[in-house]
Amino acid sequence: MEPKILLIEDDRGAALALQKVLNAQGYQVTWTELAGDGLKVAHQGAFDLVITDLMLPDLSGMDVVKEL
Repeated sequence: MEPKILLIEDDRGAALALQKVLNAQGYQVTWTELAGDGLKVAHQGAFDLVITDLMLPDLSGMDVVKEL
């Protein structure tokens, strides 16, 4: 079973590059561009790790960490 990672990143290029690297290492990556969407996804499923950008358009990455 692949470890599941939630990636919250608003920069599409950075997200796609990181997702490619993580997928190649055997991780299953779910990506959202907004913190609010990421929090919804996080509450719906079990993730082994959450990676979040610190500066997002709708919330800060620290707010995401506090919420989780």
